[in-house]
Amino acid sequence: MATVLIELLVEDMPSRVQTGAKEQFAKSLGAFFDGLDLKDIRIESYVTCARLAVMAYGVPERTKAAEEERRGPRAEAAFDADGNPTKALAGFLRGCGENVTAADVEKRETEKGTFVFYTMKKPAQSVKELLTCEITHIIDGFSWPKSMRWSDTPKAFIRPVEAITALWDASVMDMEWNGISSGRKTRGHMFLSPNMLKLSHAEEYVSSIHNAHVILEQEDRLNEIKSQVSAISQNGAKMETGLLNEVSGLVEAPTAVLGEFNELYLDLPNELLEITMAEHQRYFPIYDESGKTLLPKFVGVSNVPDRTGNVKTGYEKVLTARFNDAKFYWDMDVKTPLVEQSKKLEAMTFHKDLGQLSDKISRMKKISKSLGQRLVGVDTALLERAICLAKCDLVTGTVFEFPELQGLVGAEIAQRQGENEDVVEAIASQYLYDDFASVSSVAQGVILADRLDTLVGFYAAGLKPTGSGDPFALRRAALSIIRVLREHQLRIPLKSIFEHVYDLHSAPKVSKEDTVKELLSFFMNRLQVLLKSENISADCVDAVFGLNIDDIVDVAERATALQSFLKGEDGAALHGAYKRAANILGDINLPKDSVKAELLQEAAERNLFAKIESVGGNVNNQLKDESYKEAMKSLSELRGPIDQFFSDVMVMVDDEAVKQNRLLLLSSMTSLLGRVADFKRVSG
Repeated sequence: MATVLIELLVEDMPSRVQTGAKEQFAKSLGAFFDGLDLKDIRIESYVTCARLAVMAYGVPERTKAAEEERRGPRAEAAFDADGNPTKALAGFLRGCGENVTAADVEKRETEKGTFVFYTMKKPAQSVKELLTCEITHIIDGFSWPKSMRWSDTPKAFIRPVEAITALWDASVMDMEWNGISSGRKTRGHMFLSPNMLKLSHAEEYVSSIHNAHVILEQEDRLNEIKSQVSAISQNGAKMETGLLNEVSGLVEAPTAVLGEFNELYLDLPNELLEITMAEHQRYFPIYDESGKTLLPKFVGVSNVPDRTGNVKTGYEKVLTARFNDAKFYWDMDVKTPLVEQSKKLEAMTFHKDLGQLSDKISRMKKISKSLGQRLVGVDTALLERAICLAKCDLVTGTVFEFPELQGLVGAEIAQRQGENEDVVEAIASQYLYDDFASVSSVAQGVILADRLDTLVGFYAAGLKPTGSGDPFALRRAALSIIRVLREHQLRIPLKSIFEHVYDLHSAPKVSKEDTVKELLSFFMNRLQVLLKSENISADCVDAVFGLNIDDIVDVAERATALQSFLKGEDGAALHGAYKRAANILGDINLPKDSVKAELLQEAAERNLFAKIESVGGNVNNQLKDESYKEAMKSLSELRGPIDQFFSDVMVMVDDEAVKQNRLLLLSSMTSLLGRVADFKRVSG
């Protein structure tokens, strides 16, 4: 059994693609071995900013010799009366490979008759030779978000490839890719061990790389960074997973460096300082023991030890320059009353088909007035003020430089300028897409008005999501509306609000009817996605939506109750009875008439009629009270009478009056069930 090593030395591979590249490498090599029917091979893959490697342990020297039997046409179709091969046999022989003739096949009796057979022999092959040819295909097969070419090389990769190491135990697998010939040399850490390493055996790779100051395993680098950063910051560093993963992909030998900055910058918002440190410089901010007060310190992670202090000095200089830029914009923005910035919104386009941002603000105000009465305890004056200020920070210099802080910058400025706390919170919360449980009624109004205007506007402009893309994040916007409505039990009829918002847009390209219809379907689809995570089936949502209910809270509660009902014996039985009755009724046009008690001949149909009468009143009252579980429980009382009816009563009798009366009885039963849900839409 052999050990295989394939390594690519790559210039500055981005952190964001490293995990995927490592997995692709291992998967591709595994697929190659699977194709050769080679089992029990252990594959390990490694990635850093400078290398991408895969190793395979326990690889056989040769594939197994094998035989494959193929059955051809019937003997009488393969040979004519004179025993000569037919076209049918010739076609079969071509599929068996080159140089296969009629003499190579045999006739054999089977249960289905006499057929011709060919036994294909596959000789054992050298796995090393096969893999050597395969390496170039594996490298070509990588999928990247973006790739590049360098020099005059014909092939592309995520970054320039400097060298390829390809070893089968102690021997080199000789191949060439993009002008690079494989060999046995690799390199350790670029600065701490710059000389090339010559591997005499594939199994030396991991230990040699470790000895050359490289932490090869991603998880080990991550843990080392966490340990060093925690120690040097005395557990005060804020280490978010995304930043940790990115930093671990930037270094091969991490060294944590503690830096400081001038306290005067602490006057800037924490979010602004954090994003400058973390997003722009990949530094870890440090907080005090409470975790609330940001300290004038940070931790950077270097790829070399800071023996002279130059790394620390360099980190601090770059960060100070960044902070100076941020402070320049912030000081200008915070001096300007936020409401004055709204004048600039007239010059900022929201979308070419939907007008300026000032137009959007105007529409949001009108939407909020129709929402206001439905928002529990909302102060309409504060809601209008929040909408007036909501988008003002988009024209500030701070957001221009730090677009990730939209909303947060506006909220911070509003707070410093003495705006009401609910207004400040609404400005900060307007871009949330989850966790709406604690937002105030003012924030709810801003979020709903903003998302409703966006959704209706884009749909009216014919810019709805497609299966391949959602460039305006409309799916996420719809989900956020649904979450706000459900978490705060807001009862808003979607159809009427969609129509109202549609009328606010000046030049729609899609008719109101089509826009509203598509949006209702879109929202029900989004609700189905959300409720699926709560184990509510999509057809239960569809069955409730089939009643033309457009209140998200109502639909969700009915669907939840329906799901629970259908899981019980009574629910399943009533669903079956509904389908049976619907099949009997078919397309029959019944008169708009009531069941005539005097025509009920059998005890079973009289019992069913009486039960429908008594249960119907209860169900109507329970539905009005939105006591859906109780309504389902009341419906379950129909099970026995319905079962007895189908057992004892023949519906399609010769007496036309009796038949029609029984059909009306079934229709009244399905109508009663249909008050709860459209059972035709329930699967099963």
